[in-house]
Amino acid sequence: FRGVTIALKGGKTETIKAEDVVDVYYKDETADYKAAMEAFRKNSYGDAIEKFKAALANKDKEKTKVREWINQYAAYYTARCMAIQGDKGAAAAYEKIRKDFPETRFLLPCYREEFDCHIKARDAAGAQRVLDELASSSKITDESLKTDMKIALANILFETKQMDKAQTEFSKLTAHPDLAVAAMAMEGVIRCLQQSSKGGEVE
Repeated sequence: FRGVTIALKGGKTETIKAEDVVDVYYKDETADYKAAMEAFRKNSYGDAIEKFKAALANKDKEKTKVREWINQYAAYYTARCMAIQGDKGAAAAYEKIRKDFPETRFLLPCYREEFDCHIKARDAAGAQRVLDELASSSKITDESLKTDMKIALANILFETKQMDKAQTEFSKLTAHPDLAVAAMAMEGVIRCLQQSSKGGEVE
């Protein structure tokens, strides 16, 4: 969900954005799901993955119908377990969550963590694709996150010797309103020029 509006005394309301929600507890948590989360909190990620699978497989066998929240929660925490273990399929798992649950409260972390998976794998093309999809999304308005991702993309392009592309990405940030970001971007442009055949353009 994008957020929740709470009714206050006096007829006033307060809206809490989805990205500000630390955690949500559900009364219809199943025993399997609780066991999976316990394993996750104990850093037993392989065990947690198996228990999340069991939670999904057995949810329809419960005496009381389990609501649909369990699907996105189990999927998200499974993806996190995969990412922590260095599973190459984690990025695809995060993407699937974004596609299957476009209103999920995990939408922003899925973008961020999917992007990080590509950065860790030094997959600039994958990172660029996630950033492009994030930029076109009307549901995520966190500009600082987008800026951080643009910087990370430019740096990974530089590290993988794609100087022209890195310079292009750094150049996009040289007019950023945050002077620290703009200065860092200009430094990145200069580094790219120094490492390429265009080095003569540096003064």
